[in-house]
Amino acid sequence: MQCRKVSSSICSAIDRMNRNFLWGRTESYSRLHLNNWATISHSKRVGGLGIRQVKAQNKAHLSKFCRHLVNSSFDLWAQILQAKYLSSPNTKSNTSVTWKALKSVQHIIENGVRWIIKDGSLIYDPSSLMKITAWLKIFILVLTIPLLTF
Repeated sequence: MQCRKVSSSICSAIDRMNRNFLWGRTESYSRLHLNNWATISHSKRVGGLGIRQVKAQNKAHLSKFCRHLVNSSFDLWAQILQAKYLSSPNTKSNTSVTWKALKSVQHIIENGVRWIIKDGSLIYDPSSLMKITAWLKIFILVLTIPLLTF
């Protein structure tokens, strides 16, 4: 679930199992629901039970994985993905499931990007400047990503 996109039908099935367990529903017996699922799945701070929806959790894991890809340039798995998909500006049609999952959360990443500009002459990246030019061609460099709240 952390580096693969889980399909909507599987997410719905897992959420349905969570609801049925919480409400004590079986095939032959159903109870009255005192709160709806949207209220229950809110965080505890706002009055919910803190039960997370699987689809939102999957997007959060993929976003975190993408952030680690950018910030972990010395790890072997990051070097492999960067060499395979970021070495040329052409997007490949036969990409891996992992890369397709990362591309599916690209809009979340783009909305949470913040550049760190020190003296105005250079965009500061803590790891390397080569990574900035490689990521600008295909993807947007992610330095900080806002946390998804539940």
